[in-house]
Amino acid sequence: MQIALLRWLMISAWRQQPGPILAAIFAIAMGVSLGLGINLVNTSALNEFDNAISQINGGAQYQLTGALDWIEDDILTAVEQSPEVIAASPVISLPLTIGHNENSTSNGSSETSSTRLPVIALDIFRAAKVAPSLLPRADSSFTGGASSAVFGDNAVFLSASAQRNLKLTVGDRLPVIINGNTIELTISGDVPGVNNDTAIAVMDIGAAQFHLGWLGKITRIDLRLAEGVDSQQWLTLLKQNKQVAASNVRLDRPGIKKQRMSNLSRAYRVNLSVLALVALLTGGFIVFATLDLAITRLIPTLSLVSVLGANANFRLHLVLILSIVLGILGSLLGIALGIALAWALLGLIGGDLGGGFFASTRPALSLPFSSPALFFILGIAAAIAGGLSPALKLRTLAPAQALKSGQSLTLGSKVSALLVSVILLLVGAILLILPAINGLPLAAYLAIACWLFAGVLVVSPLLGLLARALSQWSFMRTDPMLMMAVQRLNLAHRKTFPALAGVVASFALVCAMAIMVHSFRVSVDQWLEEVLPASLYVRVPTTGTTGALSSKHRDDLHSIEGINKVEFARSLDLIIDPEKPSVELVARPIDPANPNTSLPVTGETITPLNTLSECTTVYVSEPASGLYDWLVGDRISLPLSTAHDKKPCFQVGAIWRDYARQSGAIAIDSNDYITLTNDTSISSASIWLDESANTSDAITTIRQTLKTLPAVEIRSAEGIRALSLRIFDRSFAVTYALEAVALLVSLFGVATTYSGEALSRTREFGMLRHLGITRQQISRLFVYESVFCISLGVFWGALVGAAISQVLIKRVNPQSFNWSMQTHWPFSQLLIAALVLVVLGALTATVAARKAAGRGPIEAVRTDW
Repeated sequence: MQIALLRWLMISAWRQQPGPILAAIFAIAMGVSLGLGINLVNTSALNEFDNAISQINGGAQYQLTGALDWIEDDILTAVEQSPEVIAASPVISLPLTIGHNENSTSNGSSETSSTRLPVIALDIFRAAKVAPSLLPRADSSFTGGASSAVFGDNAVFLSASAQRNLKLTVGDRLPVIINGNTIELTISGDVPGVNNDTAIAVMDIGAAQFHLGWLGKITRIDLRLAEGVDSQQWLTLLKQNKQVAASNVRLDRPGIKKQRMSNLSRAYRVNLSVLALVALLTGGFIVFATLDLAITRLIPTLSLVSVLGANANFRLHLVLILSIVLGILGSLLGIALGIALAWALLGLIGGDLGGGFFASTRPALSLPFSSPALFFILGIAAAIAGGLSPALKLRTLAPAQALKSGQSLTLGSKVSALLVSVILLLVGAILLILPAINGLPLAAYLAIACWLFAGVLVVSPLLGLLARALSQWSFMRTDPMLMMAVQRLNLAHRKTFPALAGVVASFALVCAMAIMVHSFRVSVDQWLEEVLPASLYVRVPTTGTTGALSSKHRDDLHSIEGINKVEFARSLDLIIDPEKPSVELVARPIDPANPNTSLPVTGETITPLNTLSECTTVYVSEPASGLYDWLVGDRISLPLSTAHDKKPCFQVGAIWRDYARQSGAIAIDSNDYITLTNDTSISSASIWLDESANTSDAITTIRQTLKTLPAVEIRSAEGIRALSLRIFDRSFAVTYALEAVALLVSLFGVATTYSGEALSRTREFGMLRHLGITRQQISRLFVYESVFCISLGVFWGALVGAAISQVLIKRVNPQSFNWSMQTHWPFSQLLIAALVLVVLGALTATVAARKAAGRGPIEAVRTDW
């Protein structure tokens, strides 16, 4: 009997306000779809990366690697002489640039479009014992059955996926760009042990060392150790060999690269997921407003049912079941939309979601059962949370009194909303003091939630205070409807909470995200102006163990007419912590007495002139400082191979701002670098032109001068800045979409909330009609109330959002990415969004009030007789 009655009451709620209920379902669906879509994209990208790494690693048990991209291949002898080693295979593994057709640019120069392809170079006899899945297979129809084709100087073997992606087959030429020069390899077969989804190339290690300039160097040694051998003890014994110890080698499990990539992208993934749940949180507020209005309209029916025997638990079950139904419908719709969204994002943006972690990947969609199940539960939980307050209100309903004279559904409390808000504010402030947990700003997120709920709870009392103050103004008495609106808000401000809660929550979160992204973009723009002082920047992608610009290239650049100044730099990667991504070491001219002229230093500096330290001074970026807890003045150890037997000492001279390398960078003066390493090679150049020089002509001249380096990249400072901002916008495209969805959800919330509230006040409007007030006056009364409430909600939401944005800027971003930035306010964007909400609310209130007041006065109040 109760089940049938519950079903009848739920159908009644649906018939009375289908619009608000659909809006609540839509809000839950948006939150679920965004969260699930981002989760599936991240899962798919990590799965593809893991699969690719597994294929590239083959079946190796361990990998002996160095702090740089290479180690000396002399180490192989010491490794193979160890009795604990069953098999050892030297490997060169790195991505190569595949050249394509040249495209002419507007300035008359040419640029080469390219694709990156992982290349594995092996000693096939040794690899057969360690990673047989990577062994190449010569195509007999092309090689005439000669197995010696595997050792050909120009032979390369492509997996099936690589052949499909490059649209090449056996016998075709494969142009490969190495240190700016193009060489042509011949596709001589395939790699049958690699699955159809992994694109790699395999070649002989001797040929690779010759072409890459890696003579005497390899990337790693793949190992299989005897059963029961303690790997770290074995490595300690191995390092007793002087040659091994000098190479700073370490022993890694093959899966360590996946761990590094996961750690690098984790903060980005978590931040996007949290932002995606903003819509789900807003959906919970809309469910609350919807159910509050639905239950208010059902009070007469519920009162009658209660008088006939239904108890408080029945009423509680009604609201909870309504919440669960809304959550189930919204979650199911959200799961379908989320899967479609993930599929679209993988095709349009890729697996990195614009973050640059999985560049150029278009992974297949992975759909584990756990992800939809998790967001299905989250959607239902958000709906139930939204229905708790209406459910608790119904438990306080006095049925007899409600039947006799009606009863308001205002939830009484012994604790004031203001006190709870102050407590939440203080709790949030305490949480902000806590450090990140495992690199994630979890405490800061909880602080944001505390401040958001504090702001939402206090808005209704704030409305009462403002209405009471406005009622004293003589201006209000000039318009009776305006005076009535203010008086009603003064006396019944608690009833406005359902409408105000959604507005404040949604607009606060929209403002917070907008301020954070705008601040970041402006900070990046200003940083680019500071770090790009030169006119042109020349870079040659380095594939070998040395930079690509020779001494002749440097002399040629100096001799070009119109060039005023040239500075050269050398870049290479260092692995400091095996579980963290590599740090880029940049050797460039730095004035030791005033590093601020070369780097955007953020604080104090320590120079060799004011310290007695014998250490070499280095300058670490903010991300490197945050990742490794380096402070100015600290002495640090860097795994940098030097030309001396003595292990060098380094001291942090300053911390500088760097938005380009999330994994960190270390700058060192070029003279110090050359003294330590004897490496005089160059990777890039910064060029200052004379004021009279033409930039396009200079680019053409430089490209002709460096014509032996067809893959040279030449960009102006303006071009780099424009490209960087485009990359920034691409990286935050998902965030922009989340802002738009949050604003859209808040628009639906405003429209449906005030539509439902107008309908719930039909009897009140009917009584006003009895007193002689016209429909137009009632509409104006309701519009005054709604505009006042929405304006206050938007204004208060903007203030709360501004506070939350400071948490995002000062705590979440530094703890997630180790970046700092200044706050910049997007006033025009926020003003437009606020006006849209207020105008839409006024229009909705006008239409809803006219509809509610359109019923005849006798019909509207007949239930009072």
